[in-house]
Formats: sequence, C-alpha cells, structure tokens
Amino acid sequence: MAKQQTRRSISVRGELYDRIHEYCESNNISMSSFVENRISSFLNGSLMDEQPPLPYVDEYEPPTAETQSAMASAPQANRPLLSHAELAGEIQQHFTF
Repeated sequence: MAKQQTRRSISVRGELYDRIHEYCESNNISMSSFVENRISSFLNGSLMDEQPPLPYVDEYEPPTAETQSAMASAPQANRPLLSHAELAGEIQQHFTF
C-alpha cells in the first residue's frame, strides 16, 4: 500500500512568490521552511514573527580549533533559563513529533 502523503501544495500570486523567493535566497533559507514558520507563528499567535527563520545549511562543517577557541571565550547570549517543562512547551510550538 502507498505511503500517505503528508505534504500539501498551496497557490500564491506570482508577485508574492517572487518576493518570498528573493527573500529566502538572500537569507539562505528554504522557502518551505520560511512559509511554514510564518504561518505557524500567525496561527499560534507566537512572537516568533519577530525572529527570522533559521538559515538552511546544505552541509555541516565542524568549527576549526581557532573558531572553537573564540566561541569558548565569547560571552554567552543573555537568554533566560527555561525549566524542562517550559523548554518542552517551546519545542512543541515549533515542531510536530
């Protein structure tokens, strides 16, 4: 039996498609990732609208010893510490398992 399809297609005006394509190309992100993140944020009322989606990376290149040294000495971002439950809630807002 064939596997059930989980992806769907939508149609947008050509002008909008071109704008999304240009934005995603210039920010090195996939169009599907950008659109899914924006729609999810809108539907969930999330503040993620204010943050750009993560860039799409073709291949992972491990950091060099020089980069690792610089990263180790750099100050950590001023981020709030989340409990396990809060972290799980954040993850569930953005991913489906």
